[in-house]
Amino acid sequence: MANGHGRPAFSPQQIRDDMLLYAVTDRAWLRGRMLADCVAEALRGGATFVQLREKEADDRETAELARALMPLAHAAGVPFVIDDRVELARAVGADGVHVGQSDAACADARRILGPDAIVGVSAQTVEQARAAQAAGADYLGVGAVFPTSTKQDADSVSLAELRNLCGAVDIPVVAIGGVNARTAPKLAGCGLDGIAVVSALFAQDDIEAAARELVAAARRIVERPGGALRSDETGAPMRAAGADDSLSPAQAAALEDLSQHADASGLGTAADFGAATRSANAKGE
Repeated sequence: MANGHGRPAFSPQQIRDDMLLYAVTDRAWLRGRMLADCVAEALRGGATFVQLREKEADDRETAELARALMPLAHAAGVPFVIDDRVELARAVGADGVHVGQSDAACADARRILGPDAIVGVSAQTVEQARAAQAAGADYLGVGAVFPTSTKQDADSVSLAELRNLCGAVDIPVVAIGGVNARTAPKLAGCGLDGIAVVSALFAQDDIEAAARELVAAARRIVERPGGALRSDETGAPMRAAGADDSLSPAQAAALEDLSQHADASGLGTAADFGAATRSANAKGE
């Protein structure tokens, strides 16, 4: 079901489920590959959440990237948020925004984007986590839990601190910073709802295969039963994390159509997504 802003509405439980494999973009790792193609690969491999984080891009370029990636995420039935830029997220109709401690305040983001938007907040301490929850955050990104080259200025969070933080709040928590298939098992027992990854996904030669491996690793450390399939307003099945790695035939067809028809700038539109999905549904896929 869509909300009043024309974007899909995600319930608190759906947001929790979709934390399983949280994909954060960074074109620095792509080695000339198109971002839209790489995100499509991640989604085919089972990524359950997409954040557009492009620190070096201006607002115009970020908006173009958002309009290319958002239909891909929605074709796969997963949320799409933008890092930091609250007004831009509102302008392009993203599902929400992720803000840090030094970015726009959580309460301001909620006021600007409305009650149905997804607002995520970075946190490193129990105090920050509780404050973010009180301000209306839907989830927390906590790290860096391991050494990372992606955000060299990030403060480190020990596993003991991570466990305390997860136990101090009721909203979902994902760990970020140096998380990959090798390090993820160390996070077992912390109370996490998923893992957030950058280079572990987008620096890989086979992004789809990397996503599948990361989904499997995340499932082993997330302590909750697998979710069931849910449906959107068109009746097409939408994945809940833990249900199945693969897309439905209709989703796969829509995603492939969008990926193949993106232009040289990697742009796609919501109209492209709608047309592809309607075509797949009409064929009974």
